[in-house]
Amino acid sequence: MLQYYDISEYYDVTREWYDGYLFGKTSVYSPWDVLNWCEQLINTSDRIPRNFWSNASGNDIIRRFADQADKQTRDQIAGLIEGGTVSKQVKLDLTYRELDDTIDNLWSVLLTTGYLTTCGRNEDGSYTMAIPNREVRELFATQVDEWFKERVLDDTDGLREFFNAILAEDETAMEDCLIDYMEGSISYLDGGKVEEKGNFPTGKAISKGSTGQSPRACFYRGLLLGMLASFKEWNVVSNREAGKGRLDILAYRRREKYAFIIEVKYSKEASDLEADARKALNQIDDRKYDKVFGRHLPERVVHYGIAFCKTDCRVLKEVTQGS
Repeated sequence: MLQYYDISEYYDVTREWYDGYLFGKTSVYSPWDVLNWCEQLINTSDRIPRNFWSNASGNDIIRRFADQADKQTRDQIAGLIEGGTVSKQVKLDLTYRELDDTIDNLWSVLLTTGYLTTCGRNEDGSYTMAIPNREVRELFATQVDEWFKERVLDDTDGLREFFNAILAEDETAMEDCLIDYMEGSISYLDGGKVEEKGNFPTGKAISKGSTGQSPRACFYRGLLLGMLASFKEWNVVSNREAGKGRLDILAYRRREKYAFIIEVKYSKEASDLEADARKALNQIDDRKYDKVFGRHLPERVVHYGIAFCKTDCRVLKEVTQGS
């Protein structure tokens, strides 16, 4: 189809976003997605892939799955988002009445409805499953962001300390608040080494997210967004075009004359935290993210470069005086 419409240069991105399904031994793309993607390429100037799946229907099944998921299940989902697999018994003759009997039934629904794809069957009859492509992976990542937001809303005292640290421009206090929160709530973040790129069991490449970050960095960005968005008097913007790129997070209090730009990095080793936090600060300057304010630069703009490694982090700060 791409060749027919003379858009073959988009083959790799089409495969990354919309391929990954296995019917028996046949590898299959999502027909709905490919048709809509080709229509977009042919009839518009927009070359950014979209999540046609979520735009075409609700994703109530993921919400339902999330509501029933215990900590172990959420850890398994986090592993799937990072390119891992999970092995589960699958009930292919599941009826709607049985759907909520057990969390294992919801795994079956995720497979049969296309949110997961099978990578093969094991000797015990279970199926090894993975997220098929980037489109579906970002659906799950969005849900993980929601989990973060729900979790931080239950920790009002910790949130207030974190906000006070930001306002006081106290990097050490910010680090302490973040570390305390991570150690008490998101244990899967202290898992094994995560590669920036990996491979699906079906051979499909896993690339960075739409923000240009690794999946792990997106987790931490979701954590910060959830914390910042919990205070309604703050305006919080994520992934906004600014200067020569897209800033991670912009936060400012209404009617105040100062603002905060936050760039997030993921460090593979704790020894890299300082250097990666510095890289985050340099990125804010090099890509001129302050241009997001146009001519109305606040009196004080604080840049925070934050690097995370497992449940540790480093926060560095620079201040820009506005006009």
